[in-house]
Amino acid sequence: MRWLRVGLIIVLLASLPACTSRTGGQSSPPGTTPPVATPSHPAPSTIAEPTATEPAAPSAETTAAPAIPRAEGPLVAEGEFLRGIAIAPGTTVRYGLLGNGLARSDDAGQTWRRVSNAVLPLPLVSPANPDLLYAGDLPACLRGDEDPLFYRSTDGGRTWREIPAGRGIRPVAFRPGDPSTLYGISCWAVNVSRDSGETWDKTGPTQGWDITDILLTAGGRPLFLAILTSEGGTSHLAWFDENGRLTQDLTQGLNFWGAGVLATDGASLYIADATGVRRSDDGGQHWTLFKDGLDDVILSTDPNIEGMSDEEVARGYGLFALVTDPRDPRRLVLGTVRGIYVSEDRGEHWRPLGIEELARVRVNSLDWEPQQPGVLYATTDIGVYRVHLAGAGAPGL
Repeated sequence: MRWLRVGLIIVLLASLPACTSRTGGQSSPPGTTPPVATPSHPAPSTIAEPTATEPAAPSAETTAAPAIPRAEGPLVAEGEFLRGIAIAPGTTVRYGLLGNGLARSDDAGQTWRRVSNAVLPLPLVSPANPDLLYAGDLPACLRGDEDPLFYRSTDGGRTWREIPAGRGIRPVAFRPGDPSTLYGISCWAVNVSRDSGETWDKTGPTQGWDITDILLTAGGRPLFLAILTSEGGTSHLAWFDENGRLTQDLTQGLNFWGAGVLATDGASLYIADATGVRRSDDGGQHWTLFKDGLDDVILSTDPNIEGMSDEEVARGYGLFALVTDPRDPRRLVLGTVRGIYVSEDRGEHWRPLGIEELARVRVNSLDWEPQQPGVLYATTDIGVYRVHLAGAGAPGL
């Protein structure tokens, strides 16, 4: 098969007409690390106005998709590995979390510079102002640890101001069309701030269940689908409204073991958990489990019913990140205990991406690069990689 694939590639290349292409310039790697993020709005008088116009990004139309998938990285900023990526919506600004600070790119991740030595979680970037950042986290809830501090920066991460009311809250999303309304999660609750993080209301208690993932879904008004996980590891789903209130706790609905991660393509909902990828085409009422091609990275049995195989536990398992392709809703990309897997048919069948340096690495999160179709950032245990997917139907997928 390998020689057949090589032969096909040679034949295809030989048949292409000669042409010239323009690729975006590339340079030294980026920064590093943690949490989650989404949109915001120009806030109080303390918030800086957007700075000068950002440099133009590489043209998406002139960036040819690679014949086979490839990865760049781990990315570094000033000699230090990046540990996470935060995207500033609608701009070319990117932030990279470092072990001891924050890096910034103004050219869609091509070049990076350190902007802060502050040790903080990965920030959430306002969609209204790329210089407006929020950083906070929740503690290990069952251990009773002290609540982490909550900070805001209005100058692109150079300086930070503590906001006492946000202690123990991880910012996760902004209200669409009103970025001054900010949503966050804390131990066993959803929280809402309507004044850019200055004050917070605990609006959605979850009765002792941890919120292990939460997804802002598409629609006429903001709705959140959350995974609630018990101390014993059993999970179920719950819905929260635009005010952060718990509206439907689906304890008697779908149950699965482990935290799980959520994704949506706008029409369907997806969950990746320890036993495979589930899809719902009716707003979460019914779910279908798919696992074809995932045998090496999932459990073959449901731990809630049959327990776990000692062999599979020793081998390792886990699905930790899931994203849908914004340009092709049929394509899903999955971060696993052993590299990246891809589906071209809405999760029904899966195959390893085929990038050797990532094949044995745990992938913890995935983020699309908006300026380059088919490019995403994979945050792994050893750093952040910039991954170029092959085009749909091209050799390698």
